[in-house]
Amino acid sequence: MVDVTTAHYWSGIVRKIRKQAGLSQGELADRLRTDQPTVSRWERRLFVPSPAFQRLIESIATEFGVATLHDMAAVVMHSPFPMILVSQDMMVIAASSSSGFEVGRTTIDQTPEEERAFLRQFSEDVAASGFWEQRVEKLDYAFCLGEERRKAVLVPVVMQGHVFALVQRA
Repeated sequence: MVDVTTAHYWSGIVRKIRKQAGLSQGELADRLRTDQPTVSRWERRLFVPSPAFQRLIESIATEFGVATLHDMAAVVMHSPFPMILVSQDMMVIAASSSSGFEVGRTTIDQTPEEERAFLRQFSEDVAASGFWEQRVEKLDYAFCLGEERRKAVLVPVVMQGHVFALVQRA
């Protein structure tokens, strides 16, 4: 399951399912075994569905051909290369085992102290580039840590109007 904690993302998925399937909020609520006010709260971005509801929503999305981050996360998790999928607040949504990152924690929390200044500066540079507004197709970056030069590429993944970053170490 993809651990997406943004109300914006889930609002888009729920709305898209209803539109694609021609369901009312009440009808979708019945399929999810919840009530209409709960579906309304998700759509209005007041609440994020619990992990159990996220799994059900993804299942129904698949049934009606609505794209979610689930497939992208599977690619990331099974990649033999160091790769992560992060939200704009730098929360790790998916990670390959070779990345060294854990899902559900921010990248800054998982970055060694000696690299954090670079990561903060890089985050500011990403925002200034227009990455989160979809004004760039990809960003290549590199930094030196002592004698070691590290490289990675950052690609935007847009899902339900929300931008995520796919980061692969080169």
